[in-house]
Amino acid sequence: YGIDVSSEGVEIARTSGFSNCFVMDGMAPEMEHSLFDVIISSDSLEHMQYDAKALDAWFLLLKPGGTLIVFVPAFMALWSKHDIVNHHFRRYTQSQLIGAINTAGFVVSKSGYWNFFLFLPIAFVRMLQKLLPQSVSNLNHSDDLRLPPNWVNTLLKSLLTLENSLIAWLPLPFGVSTF
Repeated sequence: YGIDVSSEGVEIARTSGFSNCFVMDGMAPEMEHSLFDVIISSDSLEHMQYDAKALDAWFLLLKPGGTLIVFVPAFMALWSKHDIVNHHFRRYTQSQLIGAINTAGFVVSKSGYWNFFLFLPIAFVRMLQKLLPQSVSNLNHSDDLRLPPNWVNTLLKSLLTLENSLIAWLPLPFGVSTF
């Protein structure tokens, strides 16, 4: 199953072979309770104005003993035009995310930061953007995501593969995302 507030996004998913996709608000999904063993929310909770409402709803959608996996952008200090263009309401610290999840009734079994190796370069760019005059830092009023050259994609994939193996036994002190 998949849900999205974008009918265009749902249509893309359906034409890609995912038939159980629906246009629906993640803060108030219209599905029967105790339906899922696992819910994955990857970079979606930050788009919801009332994250507590969404987490409460997701708690009801899970079967008893079910698992919620959540990834969100980390650290308000990294807030940028990327967040604005993508309609984010917030970024989280690990403790803020844990607090929100615990308040909804979940028990956190694992948490941490992710995308550690890119944190410092991204933080540098974001701080530089904040220092530049608005006319220079906002030349592109759209998102700052672009398809990188293949060699950059290969390097990034290698860094994330290394990081994923490290996270299994070493908690990372910070990252671009938290889970």
